[in-house]
Amino acid sequence: MIRASDCPAASLADKLIIGDFSDEQKIYDLSKEVDIITYEIELANATALSNLEESGFQVHPSPKKHSLSFKTNTVKKNF
Repeated sequence: MIRASDCPAASLADKLIIGDFSDEQKIYDLSKEVDIITYEIELANATALSNLEESGFQVHPSPKKHSLSFKTNTVKKNF
């Protein structure tokens, strides 16, 4: 998943999902195309990742292990 279609990897990819990493629907769309999702904590949508993990989808690292990081980043953004 990328934010813009003109990224360096676009010419190599078979398929692009263009969207923001916090976009819940785009994360669900991505999960339909891959077997495992990995992410950078500060960019991820915690709700979507937790829902996927609870449904049995492989998400690494586990969003549950990083729930404090998600909450801390939300507080920082709202500050």
